[in-house]
Amino acid sequence: LSDFSAGLPESLCAATRKALKKDHAERYQNIEELLSDLRRAEKELKGQEEKVSSSSKSIAVLPFDNISPDKENEYFSDGLTEEIITNLSKIRTLKVISRTSIMRYKGAKKPLKQIASELQVQHILEGSVRKHGNDLRITAQLIDASQDAHLWAEKYRGTIEDVFDIQEKVAEQIVGALKVQLSPHEQRDLKKRYTGNTEAYEAYLRGRHYWNKRTEEGFRKAIEYFQHAVDHDPNYAPAYAGVADCYNLLSAYGVLSPTESVLKARTAAMKALEIDNALADGHEAMAHVEMLYGWNWLEVESEFKQAITLNPAYATAHQRYAIYLAAMNRTTEAIDEIKRAREIEPLSLIINVDVGLLLMLDGQDEKAIEQCQETLQLDSAFTVAYFALGLAYERRGKFGEAIAAFQEAVELSAGNSVYLAALGHAYGVAGEKDRAREVLRQLEEMSKRRYVSPYGIATVLAGLGEKHQAFEWLQRACDDRSVWLIHLHLLVDPRLKELHPDPRFTDLKTKMGLKK
Repeated sequence: LSDFSAGLPESLCAATRKALKKDHAERYQNIEELLSDLRRAEKELKGQEEKVSSSSKSIAVLPFDNISPDKENEYFSDGLTEEIITNLSKIRTLKVISRTSIMRYKGAKKPLKQIASELQVQHILEGSVRKHGNDLRITAQLIDASQDAHLWAEKYRGTIEDVFDIQEKVAEQIVGALKVQLSPHEQRDLKKRYTGNTEAYEAYLRGRHYWNKRTEEGFRKAIEYFQHAVDHDPNYAPAYAGVADCYNLLSAYGVLSPTESVLKARTAAMKALEIDNALADGHEAMAHVEMLYGWNWLEVESEFKQAITLNPAYATAHQRYAIYLAAMNRTTEAIDEIKRAREIEPLSLIINVDVGLLLMLDGQDEKAIEQCQETLQLDSAFTVAYFALGLAYERRGKFGEAIAAFQEAVELSAGNSVYLAALGHAYGVAGEKDRAREVLRQLEEMSKRRYVSPYGIATVLAGLGEKHQAFEWLQRACDDRSVWLIHLHLLVDPRLKELHPDPRFTDLKTKMGLKK
């Protein structure tokens, strides 16, 4: 259809292709299925129309320059940028580019018109922050990049206690300049403050600064600062959500075992929602906890939907909801959802990699390879992109290319067990059995010093054709609640394909509550 009419939703094209399948078994089996897909297409089409109609109401908040005497105050200028983005994201009719994509322009000297074109927005907010002790001086200016016209500029002076008022004023002036109509709910949201304690606020900003480094050390430092924040203000809900997200990711990155992380993550997420049940971050954190460890799939979907309803511009919620949909074998919906996340954060490395992974899980291997290569053009040292690229190469039977990609991931990550296991599996299926067994030995040695997921060991054994042992380790992974059972879930992980016909595989699916 797209050949005859440009701009049609992909979901409508996919529904048409499915309805016209030659094999009856591959077509829709009942009218409810068809109606569901057509409604999704209708929603996507309306979204496209809304995007066109509100294209002039779009903004990118560039990282505020830190011109403080103390360069350590960079956490504050970055945090102020993120807080303004968060405030503006509450306005449903305003397209706001999220932090991850914005921070790639930090220190860049590109023309504003080029930045606006790359991010597909019309307006740019830029500014600077000078913090000296408790004294603050903040400048901000709003620019219509398409017209190269300044809409307004303002200087704000005060102390750290005035920072909440300044953030509110900046948001109000942007709304006024862009002539955005706010609903009563949005007006309340823009004035909402999660804390009035400036010490708690500064600790929270430091926590987010370290969280955004996406390293083991960064997550651990972030937890410390989030804890300082709640020590100063025990009712600071976003800080509890930050703690939950840190523990979830420490497990996902293979640093902590699920046993070490799940209780802390769940407790923090519950506390965030107990304080503020309207906090999107809290619902997303709870959904993530239950997706990785609880496996109560109805609750997981409910929490993700609640997070997205509360903050439709929350890219991480869309991204992780896409992972959930893939685990439920709802691949078309998963791809739609990850593309929504990319619209919000077009330059997010992890979201772009997840686009590639989900294309691969849908059998679009060449597109997945292309997507991963494009991500590496954004950052040639992003290890997850090499991991996803290796998996896509494996599915195409290009074992040499897969091994090279996994080797790069292992080297860049200083021997992360997840990537090392992927390399071991690739050696096995490529016929290099001795190298695969050497990887098994390395993983065994590593497990004496730190957590190594049983799932990774199972994949290496599967690559060696040792099915009985592979199932033993998959069972351990299931008992252990290994996050990779979901993140690259066993139904579609290409490394486990040879195990699918075995009845023990069906038993594992049943135990996890998954359907083929």
